[in-house]
Amino acid sequence: MIASSTETWRVIARVLDRILANTKLAASEPPSTAFDSKRVPCITMEEYLNRVSYYANCSPSCYVVAFIYIDRLLVNNPQMKLTGRNVHRIALAAIVLAIKYVDDLYMNNLVYARIGGVTLQEFNYMEIGMLTLLNYDLYVDSEAYFEYFNELMLQYLKIEEEEWKTEKMEDCSETPYKPIRNVESMGSIYTCLLYTSPSPRDGLLSRMPSSACKKKKKKK
Repeated sequence: MIASSTETWRVIARVLDRILANTKLAASEPPSTAFDSKRVPCITMEEYLNRVSYYANCSPSCYVVAFIYIDRLLVNNPQMKLTGRNVHRIALAAIVLAIKYVDDLYMNNLVYARIGGVTLQEFNYMEIGMLTLLNYDLYVDSEAYFEYFNELMLQYLKIEEEEWKTEKMEDCSETPYKPIRNVESMGSIYTCLLYTSPSPRDGLLSRMPSSACKKKKKKK
């Protein structure tokens, strides 16, 4: 598995931040899963994954595989959704599982817990919880990997383009450019990566082939 020269962790972080921007959580809603913190962390996903990338020192492919795990988690458990309270911990658990699956060398859980800002007990609970919710299915075939990777890169470029247009219009016009808020009008790529519907079939990459969420069947 390979990744482009673009910092893959940044691509994943920007996409997750965009998803969170479209997800609202009532302030009074109590934590309900092993991944929920008591309050929304003040650190953005980009800052958080920058820290993880610096200290974990894993291969870029791990971030794409981690994103696939997050997508499977939501597809297999439609009652769950990404929120400001759980996205950091879900991403941390997914990244560590991906590191252990993809890379030859990895550190012990105490190190990853310190990197992620949680206790060892919390991290172990999160890791076991994610494995259970994924039905211990960590296999990712190359076809699914590259399809996810290509879609993530397209989404990342779209976000960058929108932000560039916003800055450009603010500099050149009295009426600043406003990014489109209507998900349906943003095209299939954006819709693929957005998890806002309670439908069991809607995930972060709901329009990707089913092979992305299942083991590839061997031909007899």
